[in-house]
Parts: sequence; C-alpha cells; structure tokens
Amino acid sequence: MTKISKYDLCEKCRQIRLIPAGEKLPELSAGGFLDGIGYNQPMGYIAGNMMLLSHLETKGGCTSCINLLRRAQV
Repeated sequence: MTKISKYDLCEKCRQIRLIPAGEKLPELSAGGFLDGIGYNQPMGYIAGNMMLLSHLETKGGCTSCINLLRRAQV
C-alpha cells in the first residue's frame, strides 16, 4: 500500500491551506495535515486523506499531486 508524506506533494500543494469542515481544528497546510497523527498511513484506510484529495481538487492543487493521491487510494 502507498503511504503519502508531505514530501510527496509539490511545494505549491504542500502550502494549500486546509480548514476542516464542521470541526474545531486549527487551520493547517496540506503538508501539516499529512504530518498529523494518523494521516501518514496507507491511503485507503484514512478518510482524512480522501478529504485532502478532494480539497486539492477544489483549491487548485496541481495535476501531478492530485493524480498521486488518486493512485494511492486502495
């Protein structure tokens, strides 16, 4: 299974800001999100990684990083 780390994303995508919906969590960068406890796990097991994929798709993530996240899904 593929694990995704912040270093797998390009510099631009690592900086995209994430504001988790409906939760009182601090705003994070995509890189900070992937550094969080539990998120650097096999892609298909962590719902947050699918949220990250969706967020990058809607907030202008690059095609290369989006495709990487898609391929990593189980």
